[in-house]
Amino acid sequence: MPDSKSASLLMPKRWQNYIDRYRHAPLSLSEHSLIHDLLGGSKWFALSLFVLFAIGLYAAWGHVPLFWIGLFVTAFILEAIIKVVTANRFKRLSFDEQRQPRWRMIYDLGSGYSGVVYGLAGLVMFVPMPFYNKVLLVGVFSAMVCSVATMTAFFQPVSRWIIPTLVLPTLVVLLLSSNPYFWLLGVVVIIATVGALKLSELSQRRYAHLSKLNEQNEQLINDYSEQQRDAEQQRAIAEQAVIDKSRFIATASHDLRQPLHALGLFHHALRHKSENDDNKELFSSIHKSTTALNAMFDSLLDVSRLDANVVEPALESVMLQDILVLLDQEFIPAAEEKGLYFECSVEPVRVYTDQTLFLRILRNLLSNAIKFTQEGGVSIDAQTVGDKLVIDVMDTGPGIPADERDNVFYEFYQLSAAERKGSIGVGLGLSIVKRLCTLLNMELQLHTAPTGGTLVRLSAESSEWVIDSDLTSTGAHVSNYDESDLAGLTIVFIDDNDDILLGMHTLLDHWHCQVVCVKSGAEALAQLSEQRCIPDLVIADYQLAESSNGIDAIRQIRNAYDERLPGILVCGASSPEDLLDIEASEFPCLTKPVSPDRLRETITGILVPAIESPEPVT
Repeated sequence: MPDSKSASLLMPKRWQNYIDRYRHAPLSLSEHSLIHDLLGGSKWFALSLFVLFAIGLYAAWGHVPLFWIGLFVTAFILEAIIKVVTANRFKRLSFDEQRQPRWRMIYDLGSGYSGVVYGLAGLVMFVPMPFYNKVLLVGVFSAMVCSVATMTAFFQPVSRWIIPTLVLPTLVVLLLSSNPYFWLLGVVVIIATVGALKLSELSQRRYAHLSKLNEQNEQLINDYSEQQRDAEQQRAIAEQAVIDKSRFIATASHDLRQPLHALGLFHHALRHKSENDDNKELFSSIHKSTTALNAMFDSLLDVSRLDANVVEPALESVMLQDILVLLDQEFIPAAEEKGLYFECSVEPVRVYTDQTLFLRILRNLLSNAIKFTQEGGVSIDAQTVGDKLVIDVMDTGPGIPADERDNVFYEFYQLSAAERKGSIGVGLGLSIVKRLCTLLNMELQLHTAPTGGTLVRLSAESSEWVIDSDLTSTGAHVSNYDESDLAGLTIVFIDDNDDILLGMHTLLDHWHCQVVCVKSGAEALAQLSEQRCIPDLVIADYQLAESSNGIDAIRQIRNAYDERLPGILVCGASSPEDLLDIEASEFPCLTKPVSPDRLRETITGILVPAIESPEPVT
């Protein structure tokens, strides 16, 4: 007798592979799904068979010996118990345990057992009995075959086991009969059985295809979920990077601004005392360098303010021509210094916007244009075109390459040194411009100018911006003042840095002010009392020693003298919390490092109008 190894050698390789897979391979997902569904519905299936069994028992009662009826009832109850117990056990297992190959064999054996029991029960149709009883039994058997075929149609291995065993006994009896009609009925049964098996095969293929698609779909969903989780992690990392950047700026900004602020004050004082024809160029170079540093720090603070969401547009009605007059006065000297022309053409319209933010946008664009232009010049043109207000800032510089036009709006991004022509900066100007344009509902575009340089186009819906056109400009008011405007004013300056105190004292003394330079509000009150003078203005650094701040110091002096006493904050802070606190105080705030010209302009803007137009005495 050949052993199992030699028998396997005699077996076709295809069958051998099938048997090995059948015995050892875990259930496929489609097999597991089918067995899970069939066992899950075993209780309802058993109930339907119980009803059919009861009807068949009624038809056969009195015509079939009780022994055979009892034997079938026992086999039927045993099958129902096995199905229910097996289903409950299967449900308690884990997914991997449910896919063990033994469940394939258990289900096939159970199906074969069911087929044999129901198939032998079908032979009762050939027991002599009344015609109507036979019709009833034929209906029960047909319903049983249909139920089993339907239940196993998608599971081809089970169909191959249960359908043949179910119909084989009936088929044998029909074919062995001497009645030609029974032979024909046997042929019908064969055709129906083969058709059921082919249908189950086709259904299984369809089901396997759908299962594969579902599996692929589930895999795609899992991959997408994983990618989404990765994207969320990357987004969290990016957001944390922004937070870390803001914290770094907030931490470094104040400490870096302090010496730079003192440097500007000392430079201004030294320049007024020592500048002559021999060192004028040297002083001018120092001024340019400190101005460039100031611009960099201003840009960093602007980004922090935008990140903190403390910038709220204050919309007002303003003549567009008046805004551009201010830009003329500011940029014509800078252009002439480089030998460039500066042209301005504006249509007389009144617009509704935030003048400060709008000026900041145009200042950044014009500053960039002049910085990067070496020959030719810069022009700005504002007019209404159709239903839009269009403002073009155009230069004759090297231009911006087409593939860089999106990149230049990113923070800290700069063109190559060759394209920048040696100009310095931190790469924040256009990023700030883009954010401010969004705040003011303006569209920002970059183009190549007809001159070969850069054309920056700002556009806005005229229905939102333009109030009226063909109006006469009221003319921009530009204060003309000199140091004598501040002479005799008593100014309190509070800062906890000795160098800055010395520099500010020197500067204000040069402007012929009576100066009280101290480190706290309490010290200021003591000095004022000792000198018997009343302050006209308090200038205070926002961050003072011992966790105090300039807002509290100004209010402390106000409480002692006059609640209307003007105050100016000087800050190097850039954290969102500090910026919100400063914003809420409503005190004018100058960002370190503060140039002496800007400080004098701010003081004059606050004090000189009040001095020239005092309140009437009642």
